[in-house]
Amino acid sequence: ISTLGNWTAGGLLLDTAHDNEIHNNTIHTDGKNGLHSAITLINSNRTDISNNLINTRGAGTSNYGIWILNFSRNVNITSNVIFTNASSTAIGMLIANTTNTSIQNNTIRTNGRGQNNYGINVRDNAHNTSIVNNTVITNGTGLDYGIWVTNEVTGGVVANNTIHTNDSNSAGSDVGIYLQTNV
Repeated sequence: ISTLGNWTAGGLLLDTAHDNEIHNNTIHTDGKNGLHSAITLINSNRTDISNNLINTRGAGTSNYGIWILNFSRNVNITSNVIFTNASSTAIGMLIANTTNTSIQNNTIRTNGRGQNNYGINVRDNAHNTSIVNNTVITNGTGLDYGIWVTNEVTGGVVANNTIHTNDSNSAGSDVGIYLQTNV
């Protein structure tokens, strides 16, 4: 799957879809402006995402490899390779307002020419999220977090991950795991 857009480009969007399997795909998104997401799940339950090669890039901000949101439940994300590039806000995975998400054995590399580059960002009422055995590499000019958990996240596990953060600005912030809430 390959998309090229002037504003928003998405590879695969599942909205209120249930019992899904997304396996063995190559997904590439590119564009000049706006948000680019290779895989987006909205209110979708019982989804397995595995063994995909994902590459999102664009001249604008906000490029996400996998974006899970709005009441999605029982999502397993395993053994994917994800590359995200942006002028700023390059995020490998953004998980928000979900229940029972498992993120295991993925390789994630984010590269932003600006700030806000996160390998995995779990936020906003994401409950029972397990982040285990992932390799995360972030590069940018500041606020580069390998794993960032924030805003009312409960019942999660973060274990056995390998994280490298690289900030080209000596005044920037590099954090391997940033827990800004109870896990």
